[in-house]
Amino acid sequence: LTEHGIKQKIIKLYKDLFNQADYLLKEKGIIVLLTNIKSLEALEQIKKPFNLKEKFIVYEGQQQLFVVIFQK
Repeated sequence: LTEHGIKQKIIKLYKDLFNQADYLLKEKGIIVLLTNIKSLEALEQIKKPFNLKEKFIVYEGQQQLFVVIFQK
């Protein structure tokens, strides 16, 4: 797959995740994700109806990861 194809696949997976979470979670329910910077960009495009509540950085060895918390 090309880089564009991989990004599109990631976006589709996140869309499915947020759609299922919207169906399953109660009002004001939260989603907590651990992600890398490339997928964080994808999250900004498809997070509706969730709002970004908090975001912070953690490290696994040298790799920078983001903990991202969304609230319905």
